[in-house]
Amino acid sequence: LGITPAAVHSTLQRARARLDRLEPAIDEITEPTEQERRDLLDRYADAFENADIEALTHLLTEDAVWQMPPNPSWFAGRDSVIDLLASRLRTKRTRLLPIRANGQPGFAMYVDGEAFAIQVLTLRGPAIAAVTAFHNPALVQQRFGLPDRI
Repeated sequence: LGITPAAVHSTLQRARARLDRLEPAIDEITEPTEQERRDLLDRYADAFENADIEALTHLLTEDAVWQMPPNPSWFAGRDSVIDLLASRLRTKRTRLLPIRANGQPGFAMYVDGEAFAIQVLTLRGPAIAAVTAFHNPALVQQRFGLPDRI
């Protein structure tokens, strides 16, 4: 790296301190009951399909993140995520079908009846902390066995 061991150590200390500030305390982490979890996911799907920006705002944590790999753009913070969704959802007929991906809840997303993306959600307590959206229509059928059209 071309820097001294002391500089590396100092950088690591600053990084660890930053992570400690960002990481929620263990007593702040609670898992919703299965019914609460289902209700949250149902409310999310309903709000997303109906482009209900106000409802989506209430479902996201303040520090929510939306990412779309491999796209390098990502959106951090509820306001940033809501701005993204508000600009994209109003012009499309969207339908979400529930799935599980890597043990996490998610949705196969269809736009105007065509497979469009897979959304994988990270829940924190009674809200959605992150959405990773894979905009690859082939995943819908190949990985989840769902139709290309609905």
